[in-house]
Order: sequence, then C-alpha cells, then structure tokens
Amino acid sequence: FPQPYPNEQAARFANGGAYPPDLSLITKRQGTMARTTCLLFLLVTMTHLLVFRFVRVCITIPTSLVVP
Repeated sequence: FPQPYPNEQAARFANGGAYPPDLSLITKRQGTMARTTCLLFLLVTMTHLLVFRFVRVCITIPTSLVVP
C-alpha cells in the first residue's frame, strides 16, 4: 500500500493527533485478512463519523434553545 501521508506529522495532523496504524502489516499477517482490514477500516470510519455527529448535535441543541 502507498503511504497516504507524506510523513508522520501530516498523518497525526489529519487524524487528530493519533498516528494511524499501518494496515499493510495487518494484511501481510494472514492471506485472508482483507475482510478483517475492511471491517477495521469501517469501524474506525463509522466511529469517527458518529463522534463528529454527536459533537455537532451537542453544540446545535443548546444554541437552538437559547435563540428565541
């Protein structure tokens, strides 16, 4: 797999300070790990989206209660 970021600092910046795992090592572990890698990617992506949605709702609801 090609590296998605030019260096570790760019990767940490794009991922909120966390250095993303090297998924190529996971797929090399076993030949049938493609499904597991996809599920892991989906889990990380969905968790990320749910957290941002939760934060957006927490900010939007109090603001809408204040404005008459």
